[in-house]
Amino acid sequence: MNKKIMRSGSIFFTIILLGFAALKYSAGSTRTSIFYFIAGIGFLIVFISYSRKGGASK
Repeated sequence: MNKKIMRSGSIFFTIILLGFAALKYSAGSTRTSIFYFIAGIGFLIVFISYSRKGGASK
C-alpha cells in the first residue's frame, strides 16, 4: 500500500511540476521555470526508482 502511494504521489507531483514549469516558461519566467522543471525531474527519478525496485530498498 505504501509503495503504491509513493509511486502515485511522485508521478502526480511530476505532472503538476512539469505543467507548472511549462506555464511559467510560456509566461516568460524562464529562471523560475527551470527550478520547477528540476523539481519535476527529481520526482520522476523517485517514481522510476520505485517502479524498478518495487519499492524502497530494504
